[in-house]
Amino acid sequence: MATQGPTGTTSDVTSFANFATWAGSTAGINKALTSFGWTQTSDTNQIDWTNATAAPFSGSTYPITNQPTTGYSINARGAWVSGSNYAVGDVVKDATTFTSYYTFLAITNSTTTPSSDTTHFLVYHYEIWKTTDTYTVSSPWTVSRTSGGLATWVVSNRLKAGWIVVISGMTNVPSLNGTWTVASATSSQFSVQTTGGTVSSTSDTGTAVYTLQPICMKLEYWGNTASYSTAPWVRLSFGTSTDGVGNLSGNFIGGNNSTGSQTAGGPIYCDLRASSATPSGSQTSSIWRCIWEGSTSRFGTCLWYNRNDTNAANSGSVAWVVERGHDDSGNEIDDYFTYVALCVGNAGVFSGGATTQVQQRSITKPNPRVNISTITVNGSNQVTITYTSKTGYQFAVGAIIYASGNNGATFINNQFITVTAATTNSVTGNFTNAAYGPLPDTGFLILSTSSSTLTPIAGTGGVCMSNERPVMPYTSQTTLAVNGNTALLPIFPLVGFLGNPLTMCMSVRSGDQPTHDTTATGVTVYGTSHTYYFPQGTTSLNPYLAFGPDVTTANSGLALRWD
Repeated sequence: MATQGPTGTTSDVTSFANFATWAGSTAGINKALTSFGWTQTSDTNQIDWTNATAAPFSGSTYPITNQPTTGYSINARGAWVSGSNYAVGDVVKDATTFTSYYTFLAITNSTTTPSSDTTHFLVYHYEIWKTTDTYTVSSPWTVSRTSGGLATWVVSNRLKAGWIVVISGMTNVPSLNGTWTVASATSSQFSVQTTGGTVSSTSDTGTAVYTLQPICMKLEYWGNTASYSTAPWVRLSFGTSTDGVGNLSGNFIGGNNSTGSQTAGGPIYCDLRASSATPSGSQTSSIWRCIWEGSTSRFGTCLWYNRNDTNAANSGSVAWVVERGHDDSGNEIDDYFTYVALCVGNAGVFSGGATTQVQQRSITKPNPRVNISTITVNGSNQVTITYTSKTGYQFAVGAIIYASGNNGATFINNQFITVTAATTNSVTGNFTNAAYGPLPDTGFLILSTSSSTLTPIAGTGGVCMSNERPVMPYTSQTTLAVNGNTALLPIFPLVGFLGNPLTMCMSVRSGDQPTHDTTATGVTVYGTSHTYYFPQGTTSLNPYLAFGPDVTTANSGLALRWD
Protein backbone atom coordinates (compact mmCIF):
# COMPACT_ATOMS: atom_id res chain seq x y z
CA MET A 1 0.00 0.00 0.00
CA ALA A 2 1.32 3.41 -0.93
CA THR A 3 1.85 6.22 1.54
CA GLN A 4 1.07 9.80 0.67
CA GLY A 5 3.04 12.75 1.96
CA PRO A 6 1.97 16.31 2.80
CA THR A 7 -1.07 17.25 0.75
CA GLY A 8 -1.40 20.68 -0.79
CA THR A 9 1.40 22.08 1.36
CA THR A 10 2.37 25.68 0.67
CA SER A 11 6.00 26.66 1.08
CA ASP A 12 7.77 29.99 1.47
CA VAL A 13 11.30 29.52 0.15
CA THR A 14 12.23 33.19 -0.01
CA SER A 15 15.04 32.64 2.51
CA PHE A 16 17.56 29.85 2.83
CA ALA A 17 16.26 28.95 6.28
CA ASN A 18 12.80 28.42 4.80
CA PHE A 19 14.28 26.60 1.82
CA ALA A 20 16.12 24.21 4.15
CA THR A 21 12.93 23.60 6.11
CA TRP A 22 11.03 22.85 2.91
CA ALA A 23 13.66 20.47 1.53
CA GLY A 24 15.07 18.94 4.67
CA SER A 25 12.44 18.64 7.33
CA THR A 26 8.99 20.03 7.99
CA ALA A 27 7.09 19.42 4.76
CA GLY A 28 9.74 18.73 2.19
CA ILE A 29 11.19 16.02 0.02
CA ASN A 30 13.27 14.52 2.83
CA LYS A 31 10.29 14.04 5.12
CA ALA A 32 8.23 12.47 2.37
CA LEU A 33 10.98 10.11 1.22
CA THR A 34 11.66 9.05 4.79
CA SER A 35 8.00 8.33 5.46
CA PHE A 36 7.83 6.26 2.26
CA GLY A 37 10.74 4.09 3.40
CA TRP A 38 13.53 5.55 1.24
CA THR A 39 16.95 6.12 2.83
CA GLN A 40 19.93 8.29 2.03
CA THR A 41 23.04 6.63 0.64
CA SER A 42 26.37 6.83 2.47
CA ASP A 43 27.94 9.07 -0.18
CA THR A 44 30.16 11.74 1.35
CA ASN A 45 29.42 15.48 1.64
CA GLN A 46 25.63 15.38 1.24
CA ILE A 47 23.80 18.52 2.33
CA ASP A 48 23.27 19.01 6.06
CA TRP A 49 19.95 20.84 6.05
CA THR A 50 19.90 21.28 9.82
CA ASN A 51 23.26 23.06 10.16
CA ALA A 52 24.15 24.44 6.73
CA THR A 53 23.98 28.23 6.45
CA ALA A 54 25.02 28.93 2.84
CA ALA A 55 22.20 29.36 0.34
CA PRO A 56 22.30 27.44 -2.96
CA PHE A 57 24.52 28.88 -5.66
CA SER A 58 22.29 31.04 -7.84
CA GLY A 59 21.97 32.52 -11.28
CA SER A 60 19.37 34.04 -13.61
CA THR A 61 20.09 32.05 -16.76
CA TYR A 62 20.79 28.48 -17.73
CA PRO A 63 23.43 27.33 -17.18
CA ILE A 64 24.62 29.16 -14.09
CA THR A 65 28.21 30.29 -14.54
CA ASN A 66 30.72 27.78 -13.14
CA GLN A 67 28.18 25.12 -12.19
CA PRO A 68 28.79 21.63 -13.60
CA THR A 69 26.59 21.25 -16.67
CA THR A 70 28.01 18.61 -19.03
CA GLY A 71 29.58 15.18 -18.53
CA TYR A 72 30.85 15.72 -15.00
CA SER A 73 31.50 13.75 -11.86
CA ILE A 74 32.31 14.87 -8.36
CA ASN A 75 34.85 13.56 -5.88
CA ALA A 76 33.49 14.13 -2.38
CA ARG A 77 36.57 14.43 -0.17
CA GLY A 78 35.03 15.20 3.21
CA ALA A 79 36.18 18.19 5.23
CA TRP A 80 38.23 20.95 3.63
CA VAL A 81 41.86 20.84 4.84
CA SER A 82 44.04 23.93 4.64
CA GLY A 83 47.12 23.47 2.49
CA SER A 84 45.58 20.72 0.35
CA ASN A 85 45.35 20.64 -3.43
CA TYR A 86 41.90 20.40 -5.01
CA ALA A 87 41.02 19.45 -8.58
CA VAL A 88 37.96 20.43 -10.60
CA GLY A 89 35.04 18.37 -9.31
CA ASP A 90 36.33 17.95 -5.77
CA VAL A 91 33.65 18.60 -3.15
CA VAL A 92 34.67 19.63 0.36
CA LYS A 93 32.83 20.71 3.50
CA ASP A 94 33.54 24.08 5.08
CA ALA A 95 33.31 23.91 8.89
CA THR A 96 32.44 27.60 9.15
CA THR A 97 29.18 27.28 7.18
CA PHE A 98 28.56 23.52 7.55
CA THR A 99 28.15 23.56 3.78
CA SER A 100 29.80 21.64 0.95
CA TYR A 101 31.51 23.41 -1.96
CA TYR A 102 32.29 22.35 -5.52
CA THR A 103 35.75 23.11 -6.93
CA PHE A 104 35.20 24.71 -10.33
CA LEU A 105 38.81 25.91 -10.70
CA ALA A 106 41.73 23.74 -9.54
CA ILE A 107 43.79 25.13 -6.68
CA THR A 108 47.18 24.23 -5.22
CA ASN A 109 47.83 24.81 -1.51
CA SER A 110 44.30 25.94 -0.63
CA THR A 111 44.55 28.14 2.48
CA THR A 112 41.37 30.22 2.27
CA THR A 113 38.17 28.52 3.41
CA PRO A 114 35.85 27.66 0.50
CA SER A 115 33.11 29.92 1.84
CA SER A 116 35.49 32.87 1.41
CA ASP A 117 37.18 31.70 -1.80
CA THR A 118 34.69 32.38 -4.59
CA THR A 119 37.50 32.22 -7.16
CA HIS A 120 37.73 28.43 -6.83
CA PHE A 121 34.65 27.18 -4.99
CA LEU A 122 30.88 27.46 -5.20
CA VAL A 123 28.13 26.16 -2.93
CA TYR A 124 27.08 22.63 -3.80
CA HIS A 125 23.94 21.13 -2.24
CA TYR A 126 23.31 17.52 -3.18
CA GLU A 127 21.77 14.39 -1.73
CA ILE A 128 21.11 10.84 -2.97
CA TRP A 129 18.17 8.74 -1.84
CA LYS A 130 17.52 5.05 -2.53
CA THR A 131 14.71 2.54 -2.21
CA THR A 132 14.98 -0.22 0.37
CA ASP A 133 12.14 -2.55 -0.59
CA THR A 134 12.26 -6.30 -0.29
CA TYR A 135 10.39 -9.37 -1.53
CA THR A 136 9.67 -12.14 0.97
CA VAL A 137 8.83 -15.79 0.36
CA SER A 138 7.09 -16.96 3.52
CA SER A 139 6.57 -20.44 4.94
CA PRO A 140 5.13 -22.95 5.52
CA TRP A 141 7.23 -24.80 3.01
CA THR A 142 8.70 -28.19 2.25
CA VAL A 143 12.48 -28.44 2.09
CA SER A 144 14.89 -31.17 1.01
CA ARG A 145 18.58 -31.46 0.18
CA THR A 146 20.48 -33.88 -2.04
CA SER A 147 23.76 -35.58 -1.21
CA GLY A 148 25.42 -32.97 -3.43
CA GLY A 149 24.12 -30.18 -1.22
CA LEU A 150 21.39 -28.82 -3.53
CA ALA A 151 18.64 -27.61 -1.18
CA THR A 152 15.14 -27.07 -2.57
CA TRP A 153 12.14 -25.29 -1.05
CA VAL A 154 8.69 -26.09 -2.43
CA VAL A 155 6.59 -22.95 -2.04
CA SER A 156 4.81 -20.32 -4.13
CA ASN A 157 7.78 -18.36 -5.43
CA ARG A 158 8.88 -15.28 -7.41
CA LEU A 159 12.61 -15.52 -6.71
CA LYS A 160 14.91 -15.87 -9.72
CA ALA A 161 18.16 -17.67 -10.33
CA GLY A 162 21.11 -15.44 -9.50
CA TRP A 163 19.28 -13.52 -6.77
CA ILE A 164 20.90 -13.43 -3.35
CA VAL A 165 18.45 -14.27 -0.54
CA VAL A 166 18.64 -14.31 3.23
CA ILE A 167 16.88 -17.32 4.77
CA SER A 168 16.04 -17.26 8.46
CA GLY A 169 13.68 -18.78 11.00
CA MET A 170 14.15 -22.43 10.01
CA THR A 171 14.06 -24.76 13.01
CA ASN A 172 13.93 -28.28 11.57
CA VAL A 173 16.89 -27.66 9.24
CA PRO A 174 18.68 -24.68 10.87
CA SER A 175 21.81 -25.25 8.78
CA LEU A 176 19.92 -23.78 5.82
CA ASN A 177 19.55 -20.41 7.54
CA GLY A 178 21.95 -17.91 6.00
CA THR A 179 22.71 -15.99 2.79
CA TRP A 180 22.49 -17.98 -0.44
CA THR A 181 22.52 -17.45 -4.19
CA VAL A 182 19.44 -18.92 -5.88
CA ALA A 183 20.66 -21.62 -8.27
CA SER A 184 17.34 -22.26 -10.02
CA ALA A 185 13.72 -21.24 -9.58
CA THR A 186 10.20 -21.85 -10.87
CA SER A 187 6.85 -20.48 -9.78
CA SER A 188 6.50 -23.33 -7.27
CA GLN A 189 10.02 -23.82 -5.88
CA PHE A 190 13.57 -22.50 -5.62
CA SER A 191 16.95 -24.12 -4.94
CA VAL A 192 20.36 -23.05 -3.59
CA GLN A 193 23.68 -24.86 -3.66
CA THR A 194 25.09 -25.68 -0.22
CA THR A 195 27.87 -27.95 1.06
CA GLY A 196 25.72 -29.92 3.51
CA GLY A 197 24.55 -33.51 3.39
CA THR A 198 21.26 -35.15 2.48
CA VAL A 199 18.00 -33.96 4.03
CA SER A 200 14.84 -35.90 3.26
CA SER A 201 11.68 -33.99 2.45
CA THR A 202 10.44 -32.20 5.56
CA SER A 203 8.22 -29.26 6.44
CA ASP A 204 9.70 -26.17 8.06
CA THR A 205 9.03 -22.50 8.74
CA GLY A 206 10.94 -19.33 7.98
CA THR A 207 11.36 -16.58 5.41
CA ALA A 208 13.50 -16.04 2.33
CA VAL A 209 14.07 -12.32 1.80
CA TYR A 210 15.42 -10.74 -1.39
CA THR A 211 16.37 -7.05 -1.39
CA LEU A 212 15.47 -5.54 -4.73
CA GLN A 213 18.13 -3.59 -6.58
CA PRO A 214 17.72 0.00 -5.38
CA ILE A 215 16.47 2.94 -7.37
CA CYS A 216 18.93 5.75 -6.62
CA MET A 217 17.68 9.32 -7.05
CA LYS A 218 20.17 12.18 -6.93
CA LEU A 219 18.97 15.73 -6.21
CA GLU A 220 21.17 18.77 -6.72
CA TYR A 221 19.80 22.13 -5.58
CA TRP A 222 20.56 25.48 -7.21
CA GLY A 223 19.04 28.92 -6.77
CA ASN A 224 17.09 30.79 -9.44
CA THR A 225 17.40 34.56 -9.43
CA ALA A 226 15.24 35.00 -12.52
CA SER A 227 11.58 35.98 -12.34
CA TYR A 228 10.67 33.10 -10.05
CA SER A 229 13.51 33.67 -7.64
CA THR A 230 11.82 32.00 -4.67
CA ALA A 231 11.43 28.59 -6.32
CA PRO A 232 14.21 26.02 -5.93
CA TRP A 233 15.99 24.79 -9.02
CA VAL A 234 16.30 21.01 -8.81
CA ARG A 235 18.64 18.92 -10.94
CA LEU A 236 17.33 15.38 -11.06
CA SER A 237 19.12 12.17 -12.07
CA PHE A 238 18.63 8.43 -11.53
CA GLY A 239 20.79 5.32 -11.30
CA THR A 240 21.04 1.80 -9.97
CA SER A 241 23.91 2.39 -7.50
CA THR A 242 26.45 4.99 -6.36
CA ASP A 243 30.24 5.11 -6.09
CA GLY A 244 30.36 6.44 -2.53
CA VAL A 245 31.68 9.90 -3.45
CA GLY A 246 28.53 11.44 -4.89
CA ASN A 247 28.11 9.92 -8.34
CA LEU A 248 25.52 7.54 -9.74
CA SER A 249 26.90 4.26 -11.07
CA GLY A 250 25.71 1.02 -12.64
CA ASN A 251 23.18 2.03 -15.30
CA PHE A 252 22.27 5.66 -14.77
CA ILE A 253 21.18 9.00 -16.15
CA GLY A 254 23.19 11.77 -14.57
CA GLY A 255 25.74 14.52 -14.86
CA ASN A 256 28.63 12.07 -14.99
CA ASN A 257 26.92 10.19 -17.80
CA SER A 258 29.05 11.09 -20.80
CA THR A 259 27.99 8.23 -23.06
CA GLY A 260 24.83 6.41 -24.05
CA SER A 261 22.03 6.82 -26.52
CA GLN A 262 21.39 10.41 -27.53
CA THR A 263 18.13 9.91 -29.44
CA ALA A 264 14.68 11.29 -28.64
CA GLY A 265 15.99 14.36 -26.88
CA GLY A 266 19.34 12.95 -25.78
CA PRO A 267 18.72 13.28 -22.03
CA ILE A 268 21.72 13.59 -19.76
CA TYR A 269 20.02 14.92 -16.65
CA CYS A 270 16.90 16.90 -15.80
CA ASP A 271 17.15 20.51 -14.67
CA LEU A 272 13.71 21.35 -13.29
CA ARG A 273 13.25 25.04 -12.55
CA ALA A 274 10.60 27.69 -12.49
CA SER A 275 10.08 29.48 -15.79
CA SER A 276 11.96 32.61 -16.73
CA ALA A 277 8.72 34.23 -17.93
CA THR A 278 7.56 37.34 -16.12
CA PRO A 279 4.74 36.54 -13.67
CA SER A 280 1.68 38.71 -13.44
CA GLY A 281 1.54 38.81 -9.66
CA SER A 282 3.81 38.96 -6.67
CA GLN A 283 5.63 35.91 -5.44
CA THR A 284 4.21 34.83 -2.12
CA SER A 285 4.35 31.64 -0.13
CA SER A 286 0.80 30.81 -1.17
CA ILE A 287 1.83 30.06 -4.76
CA TRP A 288 4.49 27.50 -3.88
CA ARG A 289 2.33 24.47 -3.32
CA CYS A 290 3.68 20.91 -3.35
CA ILE A 291 2.46 17.38 -2.80
CA TRP A 292 4.22 14.03 -2.50
CA GLU A 293 3.17 10.45 -3.10
CA GLY A 294 5.05 7.19 -2.93
CA SER A 295 6.01 3.94 -1.23
CA THR A 296 9.16 1.88 -0.68
CA SER A 297 9.41 1.33 -4.44
CA ARG A 298 8.30 4.61 -6.00
CA PHE A 299 8.11 8.37 -5.56
CA GLY A 300 6.10 11.14 -7.19
CA THR A 301 5.75 14.87 -6.68
CA CYS A 302 4.05 17.94 -8.10
CA LEU A 303 5.75 21.22 -7.18
CA TRP A 304 4.27 24.70 -7.45
CA TYR A 305 1.21 23.22 -9.11
CA ASN A 306 -1.04 26.11 -8.10
CA ARG A 307 1.19 28.67 -9.84
CA ASN A 308 -1.27 30.42 -12.15
CA ASP A 309 -0.95 33.73 -13.94
CA THR A 310 -1.75 35.28 -17.30
CA ASN A 311 1.18 33.45 -18.84
CA ALA A 312 0.09 30.01 -17.69
CA ALA A 313 2.12 28.18 -20.32
CA ASN A 314 5.22 29.42 -18.50
CA SER A 315 3.90 29.08 -14.99
CA GLY A 316 6.84 27.19 -13.60
CA SER A 317 5.22 23.97 -12.44
CA VAL A 318 7.44 20.93 -11.97
CA ALA A 319 6.59 17.24 -11.56
CA TRP A 320 8.37 13.92 -11.63
CA VAL A 321 7.59 10.31 -10.85
CA VAL A 322 9.77 7.21 -10.66
CA GLU A 323 8.61 3.64 -10.20
CA ARG A 324 9.73 0.05 -10.53
CA GLY A 325 8.63 -2.05 -13.45
CA HIS A 326 5.94 -4.69 -13.04
CA ASP A 327 5.54 -8.15 -14.45
CA ASP A 328 2.41 -9.19 -16.34
CA SER A 329 0.66 -10.00 -13.06
CA GLY A 330 1.35 -6.60 -11.54
CA ASN A 331 4.16 -7.75 -9.25
CA GLU A 332 7.00 -5.29 -8.75
CA ILE A 333 10.27 -6.35 -10.36
CA ASP A 334 13.76 -4.89 -10.28
CA ASP A 335 14.71 -5.68 -13.86
CA TYR A 336 14.10 -2.00 -14.67
CA PHE A 337 12.44 1.19 -13.46
CA THR A 338 10.91 4.13 -15.31
CA TYR A 339 10.76 7.85 -14.61
CA VAL A 340 8.86 10.75 -16.14
CA ALA A 341 9.92 14.36 -15.49
CA LEU A 342 7.79 17.36 -16.42
CA CYS A 343 8.30 21.11 -16.53
CA VAL A 344 5.67 23.43 -17.95
CA GLY A 345 6.67 26.06 -20.46
CA ASN A 346 10.37 26.65 -21.05
CA ALA A 347 11.47 25.63 -17.58
CA GLY A 348 12.72 22.12 -18.27
CA VAL A 349 16.28 21.56 -19.46
CA PHE A 350 16.95 17.94 -20.29
CA SER A 351 20.00 17.97 -22.53
CA GLY A 352 22.77 20.50 -22.07
CA GLY A 353 20.62 23.52 -22.87
CA ALA A 354 17.80 22.05 -24.95
CA THR A 355 14.31 23.07 -23.86
CA THR A 356 11.64 20.40 -23.66
CA GLN A 357 8.61 19.72 -21.51
CA VAL A 358 8.82 16.02 -20.79
CA GLN A 359 11.50 13.41 -20.38
CA GLN A 360 10.53 9.77 -20.11
CA ARG A 361 12.97 6.92 -19.76
CA SER A 362 13.50 3.42 -18.39
CA ILE A 363 16.73 2.26 -16.76
CA THR A 364 17.46 -1.46 -16.62
CA LYS A 365 19.39 -3.54 -14.15
CA PRO A 366 23.08 -3.67 -15.18
CA ASN A 367 23.90 -6.76 -17.14
CA PRO A 368 25.93 -9.12 -14.91
CA ARG A 369 29.49 -9.33 -16.21
CA VAL A 370 32.33 -11.39 -14.73
CA ASN A 371 36.01 -11.85 -15.57
CA ILE A 372 37.25 -15.22 -16.86
CA SER A 373 40.01 -16.97 -14.89
CA THR A 374 40.55 -20.20 -16.82
CA ILE A 375 39.06 -22.06 -19.78
CA THR A 376 38.99 -25.81 -20.44
CA VAL A 377 37.64 -27.66 -23.48
CA ASN A 378 37.68 -31.46 -23.03
CA GLY A 379 37.69 -34.25 -25.58
CA SER A 380 33.87 -34.32 -25.56
CA ASN A 381 33.80 -30.69 -26.67
CA GLN A 382 32.50 -29.46 -23.34
CA VAL A 383 33.82 -26.06 -22.36
CA THR A 384 34.26 -25.20 -18.69
CA ILE A 385 34.86 -21.56 -17.87
CA THR A 386 35.95 -20.49 -14.41
CA TYR A 387 35.19 -16.87 -13.58
CA THR A 388 35.70 -14.43 -10.77
CA SER A 389 32.62 -14.23 -8.53
CA LYS A 390 30.80 -10.91 -8.64
CA THR A 391 29.09 -10.27 -5.28
CA GLY A 392 27.82 -13.82 -5.13
CA TYR A 393 26.33 -13.88 -8.62
CA GLN A 394 26.27 -17.12 -10.58
CA PHE A 395 24.90 -17.89 -14.03
CA ALA A 396 21.87 -20.16 -14.12
CA VAL A 397 21.42 -23.41 -16.04
CA GLY A 398 19.73 -22.55 -19.35
CA ALA A 399 21.17 -19.04 -19.49
CA ILE A 400 22.88 -17.98 -22.71
CA ILE A 401 26.13 -16.15 -22.11
CA TYR A 402 28.36 -14.15 -24.40
CA ALA A 403 32.12 -14.65 -24.13
CA SER A 404 34.79 -12.28 -25.38
CA GLY A 405 38.17 -10.71 -24.64
CA ASN A 406 40.21 -13.90 -24.33
CA ASN A 407 43.84 -13.78 -25.42
CA GLY A 408 44.37 -17.56 -25.28
CA ALA A 409 41.13 -19.32 -26.15
CA THR A 410 40.38 -16.86 -28.91
CA PHE A 411 37.94 -19.31 -30.52
CA ILE A 412 35.58 -18.56 -27.60
CA ASN A 413 35.56 -14.82 -28.36
CA ASN A 414 32.26 -13.38 -29.62
CA GLN A 415 30.53 -16.73 -29.13
CA PHE A 416 27.26 -17.57 -27.39
CA ILE A 417 27.32 -20.50 -24.95
CA THR A 418 24.31 -22.18 -23.35
CA VAL A 419 24.90 -23.12 -19.72
CA THR A 420 24.31 -26.84 -19.09
CA ALA A 421 25.67 -26.98 -15.53
CA ALA A 422 26.81 -24.35 -13.04
CA THR A 423 28.55 -24.04 -9.71
CA THR A 424 29.44 -20.89 -7.81
CA ASN A 425 32.29 -19.78 -10.04
CA SER A 426 32.14 -21.88 -13.24
CA VAL A 427 30.01 -22.47 -16.24
CA THR A 428 29.85 -25.58 -18.35
CA GLY A 429 28.48 -25.62 -21.85
CA ASN A 430 28.84 -27.35 -25.20
CA PHE A 431 31.34 -26.05 -27.72
CA THR A 432 32.88 -27.75 -30.77
CA ASN A 433 36.66 -27.42 -30.62
CA ALA A 434 39.85 -29.36 -29.99
CA ALA A 435 40.92 -30.01 -26.41
CA TYR A 436 42.18 -26.89 -24.61
CA GLY A 437 43.47 -26.15 -21.14
CA PRO A 438 42.84 -25.67 -18.41
CA LEU A 439 44.73 -22.44 -19.02
CA PRO A 440 44.40 -18.94 -17.54
CA ASP A 441 42.76 -16.32 -19.72
CA THR A 442 41.69 -12.67 -19.70
CA GLY A 443 38.20 -12.52 -21.15
CA PHE A 444 34.76 -11.90 -19.70
CA LEU A 445 31.25 -13.37 -19.68
CA ILE A 446 28.03 -11.40 -19.98
CA LEU A 447 24.38 -12.45 -20.06
CA SER A 448 22.95 -12.33 -23.55
CA THR A 449 20.53 -13.97 -25.92
CA SER A 450 21.44 -11.69 -28.79
CA SER A 451 24.15 -9.24 -29.67
CA SER A 452 21.62 -6.64 -30.79
CA THR A 453 18.19 -7.24 -29.23
CA LEU A 454 17.21 -6.25 -25.69
CA THR A 455 15.89 -9.54 -24.32
CA PRO A 456 15.33 -10.70 -20.72
CA ILE A 457 16.74 -14.09 -19.86
CA ALA A 458 14.29 -16.45 -18.16
CA GLY A 459 15.26 -17.27 -14.60
CA THR A 460 18.35 -15.10 -14.31
CA GLY A 461 17.05 -11.86 -12.85
CA GLY A 462 19.06 -9.93 -15.42
CA VAL A 463 18.44 -8.18 -18.71
CA CYS A 464 20.72 -8.32 -21.73
CA MET A 465 21.57 -4.76 -22.69
CA SER A 466 22.62 -3.77 -26.16
CA ASN A 467 22.23 -0.13 -25.10
CA GLU A 468 22.68 0.52 -21.41
CA ARG A 469 20.41 3.56 -21.42
CA PRO A 470 17.50 2.99 -23.79
CA VAL A 471 15.33 6.02 -24.40
CA MET A 472 11.59 5.48 -24.17
CA PRO A 473 9.82 7.13 -27.14
CA TYR A 474 7.76 10.28 -26.84
CA THR A 475 4.12 10.10 -27.86
CA SER A 476 0.92 12.14 -27.81
CA GLN A 477 -1.05 8.95 -27.39
CA THR A 478 -3.44 9.25 -24.45
CA THR A 479 -4.32 5.60 -24.05
CA LEU A 480 -2.27 2.51 -23.48
CA ALA A 481 -3.94 -0.65 -22.23
CA VAL A 482 -2.18 -2.51 -19.44
CA ASN A 483 -3.14 -6.17 -19.71
CA GLY A 484 -6.51 -5.08 -21.01
CA ASN A 485 -7.10 -2.67 -18.13
CA THR A 486 -7.70 1.07 -18.00
CA ALA A 487 -5.05 3.11 -19.78
CA LEU A 488 -2.42 5.17 -18.02
CA LEU A 489 0.43 7.31 -19.22
CA PRO A 490 1.72 6.53 -22.71
CA ILE A 491 4.65 4.47 -21.49
CA PHE A 492 5.86 1.65 -23.72
CA PRO A 493 6.93 -1.47 -21.79
CA LEU A 494 10.46 -2.64 -22.35
CA VAL A 495 10.94 -5.44 -24.83
CA GLY A 496 10.29 -8.76 -23.14
CA PHE A 497 8.13 -7.32 -20.35
CA LEU A 498 4.35 -7.27 -20.58
CA GLY A 499 3.69 -4.90 -17.70
CA ASN A 500 3.45 -1.13 -17.86
CA PRO A 501 6.07 0.21 -15.44
CA LEU A 502 4.16 3.31 -14.36
CA THR A 503 1.04 2.79 -12.27
CA MET A 504 1.54 5.84 -10.08
CA CYS A 505 0.53 8.59 -12.46
CA MET A 506 -1.67 9.10 -15.47
CA SER A 507 -2.37 11.63 -18.18
CA VAL A 508 -5.90 12.95 -17.82
CA ARG A 509 -8.32 14.97 -19.91
CA SER A 510 -11.39 15.85 -17.94
CA GLY A 511 -14.00 18.56 -17.69
CA ASP A 512 -13.21 19.37 -14.06
CA GLN A 513 -9.60 20.14 -14.88
CA PRO A 514 -9.74 23.68 -13.44
CA THR A 515 -10.88 22.27 -10.09
CA HIS A 516 -7.90 21.50 -7.94
CA ASP A 517 -7.41 18.92 -5.18
CA THR A 518 -9.97 16.43 -6.45
CA THR A 519 -9.77 12.66 -6.59
CA ALA A 520 -11.07 10.10 -9.01
CA THR A 521 -11.55 6.40 -8.39
CA GLY A 522 -12.16 3.35 -10.51
CA VAL A 523 -8.85 3.24 -12.38
CA THR A 524 -7.95 -0.44 -12.57
CA VAL A 525 -4.40 -1.64 -13.08
CA TYR A 526 -3.48 -5.33 -12.96
CA GLY A 527 -6.91 -6.12 -11.59
CA THR A 528 -6.70 -3.64 -8.69
CA SER A 529 -8.62 -0.36 -8.40
CA HIS A 530 -6.60 2.72 -7.51
CA THR A 531 -7.35 6.31 -6.54
CA TYR A 532 -5.70 9.18 -8.41
CA TYR A 533 -5.17 12.73 -7.17
CA PHE A 534 -5.54 15.69 -9.53
CA PRO A 535 -3.35 18.56 -8.30
CA GLN A 536 -4.83 21.08 -10.71
CA GLY A 537 -4.87 24.84 -10.60
CA THR A 538 -7.65 27.12 -9.44
CA THR A 539 -8.44 28.69 -12.80
CA SER A 540 -8.69 27.55 -16.37
CA LEU A 541 -5.11 28.74 -16.79
CA ASN A 542 -3.89 25.38 -15.60
CA PRO A 543 -0.21 24.81 -14.89
CA TYR A 544 -0.58 21.38 -16.47
CA LEU A 545 -2.24 22.46 -19.70
CA ALA A 546 -0.45 19.73 -21.60
CA PHE A 547 1.54 16.59 -21.13
CA GLY A 548 4.01 15.40 -23.72
CA PRO A 549 4.38 16.95 -27.18
CA ASP A 550 0.69 17.83 -27.51
CA VAL A 551 1.36 21.33 -26.19
CA THR A 552 -1.66 23.05 -27.76
CA THR A 553 -4.44 20.93 -26.28
CA ALA A 554 -6.14 22.17 -23.12
CA ASN A 555 -7.68 20.03 -20.38
CA SER A 556 -4.92 17.50 -20.16
CA GLY A 557 -2.63 17.10 -17.23
CA LEU A 558 -0.95 14.94 -14.60
CA ALA A 559 -2.61 12.93 -11.85
CA LEU A 560 -0.75 11.08 -9.10
CA ARG A 561 -1.76 7.70 -7.72
CA TRP A 562 -3.08 8.37 -4.24
CA ASP A 563 -3.46 5.04 -2.43
